Amino acid sequence: MNYLFIVNACHGSGGLEKVLAFKCNALIKAGHEVTILSLVKAPCFFEYHPQINIISPKPNGNKLLLLMSYIKLAKHTIANSDFDVVSVCEDGLKALLWPFLFRKRQ
Repeated sequence: MNYLFIVNACHGSGGLEKVLAFKCNALIKAGHEVTILSLVKAPCFFEYHPQINIISPKPNGNKLLLLMSYIKLAKHTIANSDFDVVSVCEDGLKALLWPFLFRKRQ
């Protein structure tokens, strides 16, 4: 199976980052493909398996432009890949708006 995890960042030392690292590493060891889409590009605090693909938009000074490039990157990533599971792992406003921003058109 092919998994996509969408997070704010994976460079922190909190519980979400720890559980994400543990879960992604276990999925890779079980033979699955894992991609992490992160808003913030920074070195990870926890160790991730080298086969895990971590992608994020290029940083710039403007937060609005960063958010727009994040949405564009997310739409491009989802449209051009065949993910079996997409998991939004964040508790911010973007998580609430996710179904409306990325609704699949039939």
